[in-house]
Amino acid sequence: MKYEQDFSCGLDGLQAVLPLLLILMLTACSSAPTIKGSPADQERMRYEAALNDLIRNRTQEAQEAFSALMERSSNPEVTELSMLRLGDALFAEGHFAEAREVYRQFTEQFGSSLNVPHALYMSARCHLERAPDDLWILPPASEREQSDLSQALVLLRRLILSHVDSFAAVRGRALYARSAKKSCEHELYVARYYLGRKRPVGTIQRLEQLLAAETDQRKMGLLPASWHMCGEVDDGFLLLAEGYAQDGNREDVERTLERYTALRPRGPASDDIKELLKDLD
Repeated sequence: MKYEQDFSCGLDGLQAVLPLLLILMLTACSSAPTIKGSPADQERMRYEAALNDLIRNRTQEAQEAFSALMERSSNPEVTELSMLRLGDALFAEGHFAEAREVYRQFTEQFGSSLNVPHALYMSARCHLERAPDDLWILPPASEREQSDLSQALVLLRRLILSHVDSFAAVRGRALYARSAKKSCEHELYVARYYLGRKRPVGTIQRLEQLLAAETDQRKMGLLPASWHMCGEVDDGFLLLAEGYAQDGNREDVERTLERYTALRPRGPASDDIKELLKDLD
């Protein structure tokens, strides 16, 4: 069953994974003829039948078959792959909490498997599917609870840094950047909240921690070198300067202006920050 190792792509529903699963099935059928009657080959045939169900979107049947193989298979490789595909089947049905738990168990039980990158990537996807999103009937996602988003970032960081050469890490980098942007937008929202309630220290702490975290992530290669304040450089640094100004700290407003102009020599926020300095005179 080595043909499935390091199968590291994600699922957008089930459609994104169907072509690759089909290739795997065809490869399996053409490269390894079965010997009827052997218990090992019977388990392999049952696994391939379950994989066929997953490909054809018969996810309930696939879940039942993968679960049975996990519990009763005498072949460690079939057990391993069945657990992984059970997570995929649960994800395809939208059972993200259950799928996430299966992927977590997989990484703990099969920590040396070449399929761990796929499990980490999909586990992060499970968290992101449960994270707040922008819907017109709800407050903006940046204003709501962020624990699933934070957990997804932890998993993606582990994937990218520990499995750098895997296909899942390539996909994980793009997903990390999008997720980091959402996290940053939340930090900016909280910073504005504090500033609006005359709590400048909260604003300053949030934004300085954000800038320090982004510096670390750029050094590790998790974010592009040009990444600052999740692309909201003008608003972010102006907000930081306003926090320092509200706190009456002229020296740090000047320092913020220097940091900003080093990134954006002709940035539009420069004049606004200079006005803050005049007000402090």
